[in-house]
Amino acid sequence: MQENELLIEDDEKEVNWYEVLHIKQNATDREIRSSFRKIAAKFHPDKNSSKEAPKIFKKATRAKNLLLNSNTRAIINHSLRTKQEKKKREEQKSAKRSKLKKKLERQTQEAKMKRQQNNKERMQWLQQQSEKKFEETSEKILKRNSSKITHDKKTIIARWKKKNLFNEENLRNEFSIYGEIKSVLLGETQALIIFINNEPVEKLVKKKKIIAQNNKKIRIRKLPVSESKVSTSKQKKNLKKSRNNPNMINEDNKWKYMNHVAFENLVLGKVRKLIEEQEKN
Repeated sequence: MQENELLIEDDEKEVNWYEVLHIKQNATDREIRSSFRKIAAKFHPDKNSSKEAPKIFKKATRAKNLLLNSNTRAIINHSLRTKQEKKKREEQKSAKRSKLKKKLERQTQEAKMKRQQNNKERMQWLQQQSEKKFEETSEKILKRNSSKITHDKKTIIARWKKKNLFNEENLRNEFSIYGEIKSVLLGETQALIIFINNEPVEKLVKKKKIIAQNNKKIRIRKLPVSESKVSTSKQKKNLKKSRNNPNMINEDNKWKYMNHVAFENLVLGKVRKLIEEQEKN
């Protein structure tokens, strides 16, 4: 009867009484008593004067009484099983969340790499189409101006660092002292300056650079072909549009958004190579 009358408080259900006695959950009554005697021999208040000894001895006594009682031990075992099952479920949930997180990160990374690959392929395709369009356009310019193409020694390219540093009037003032200027084709950081004869070109090419009236440096080099010109007004207009809306550039019109001076340099460079090949033959 005395065994059945022993009660366990709600807060005691949360304690692992097996750990108090340093025994396993499947320990026998004999192992429970043996473990208690070892703790009592060490922490009995009559043998240990430390402040912690009474608390440890009292808790060990309570653990022995609860675990030797079949009813209270069943309650304790049920509480421990519930805790263990709850812990296992939490671990499973955590493992599942971790797995889902890794899967999502992998999918995100794969999608990012796929987008990058698609963008790379798209840019390569656009570049190929742009080069193709450039070839077609340059051929048209060559045919249209074939009668005008000669090995020109009257033109120079003037370049500077900052955009829109010079206008046509400034350039005419700077270079007119070297000879009479026929025309000026102006860009943001460079210009084609065409003289009436080739003497100014030879002088300027030897100098390689001049210092303008505003103390800015202008670099100079020779352009070996003559005055095949590309329309500038539409180029500038399209270039401005492309800055505001890059998506409007496609395989059919990308070449239009090149800086007009750069475009002319590319076309005239192709012309120069053709002329050199003709001269060799």
